[in-house]
Amino acid sequence: MHELGQHTFSALREVLQMAHNNRNWPDFIKNLPGWITGFIAFVTAVVGFAKLWQGDTGLVTIVLLAIGAGGGILGCAYLAFKRTPPLVSGGKGTWQYPRWRPWALAGLVIIPLLTAGGVGYHRYQQAQPPTQVILLIADFDGPEPQKYGVTDAVLNKLCQALARYDDVQVEALGRAITEAEGSAAARAAGEERKAAIVIWGWYRTPGAIVPMSVHFEVLRPPKYMPELRPEAKGLVQTMAVAELESFTLQTQLSAEMAYLSLFTVGMARYAAEDWDGAITRFSDALSQTAERVPALDPGIIYFSRGFAYAAKGEYDRGIADYDQAIQLQPDFAEAYSNRGDAYMFKHDYDRAIADYGQAIQLQPDFVVAYHNRGFFYQLMGKKEKAIADFRKVLELSDDPFWRQQAEEQLKALGVK
Repeated sequence: MHELGQHTFSALREVLQMAHNNRNWPDFIKNLPGWITGFIAFVTAVVGFAKLWQGDTGLVTIVLLAIGAGGGILGCAYLAFKRTPPLVSGGKGTWQYPRWRPWALAGLVIIPLLTAGGVGYHRYQQAQPPTQVILLIADFDGPEPQKYGVTDAVLNKLCQALARYDDVQVEALGRAITEAEGSAAARAAGEERKAAIVIWGWYRTPGAIVPMSVHFEVLRPPKYMPELRPEAKGLVQTMAVAELESFTLQTQLSAEMAYLSLFTVGMARYAAEDWDGAITRFSDALSQTAERVPALDPGIIYFSRGFAYAAKGEYDRGIADYDQAIQLQPDFAEAYSNRGDAYMFKHDYDRAIADYGQAIQLQPDFVVAYHNRGFFYQLMGKKEKAIADFRKVLELSDDPFWRQQAEEQLKALGVK
């Protein structure tokens, strides 16, 4: 080991002397000992892989990996195939590094495999869905951010509202996304950070009125996620500058963002049929603000929570939430239909039929309501009304499932 250290020190001293004496850098690089090239390549590759492991896939990382892999291959090739000068004219000479040649040959195979494997594994990891729902909050673009604290208000409120949920993580982007950059930049930043939601926006203070735009970008919408209204998609809204000065605007905005965030993560649990998790998040969403949020009517949350309660068999709670949804949105046909389903499970057929009828009145092409009402008419012995509803299903629907259901019921009623 002592001799190896002496050899390494002498070689390094020789290299430094070459660098000092030789100003012709191409010749200098060409004359470098093979092990120096290999050592530089190894260090470069380690740094590149470390950056890749940390999620940095930028140009610097790619260049480091390329230099590391390329240098390693060149170094191994040098050690494997370098020969001594021939002793006789026309001879080949012997291998200059016979002790290192087997290792160098192995390196020529292993380095490309390791490089390809590392890059492939990283790409695989990047393609996997995140284990947490990540909310990425950009700085709100506007004057005097320290004075008005719009971004801080939103971040603090979201951290407070979502602290109890291990499956949710709030992260600050650390910079603003300007109006000129737009949604494309927000989505790119979100994809880079594997975020499910990106919140960004801007405000101005030209005078007594404050124009403001807020974007609640859902990059990975959960199944059944309803469409948010334009207020969450950048629609410019105006407020009195006094609301900004008094922090009323900041309080309202942060509550609305917590409301939308909790509903969205609740819908993720809803889609996974984790009814308890969905109910908890929907309830927390409703508790964030007593004001109606323009971007998402609370009736939608009551409706979704009502479905979750009904799915658990808690029909009375489900009906109570459907009542709230209907009170908030009297033309909510699907709420009437779902409340009818809950009454069905409670064997309250008259109320179920009444709700299906109201749903059909509000939405005349509501196939499910026709089918379910026809089913109850059939149970109650009202054959003609049942036949009429099942025929209406066939008239309105192209869905194979509902058509098959209606045809089977009509057949059972003796209709050919």
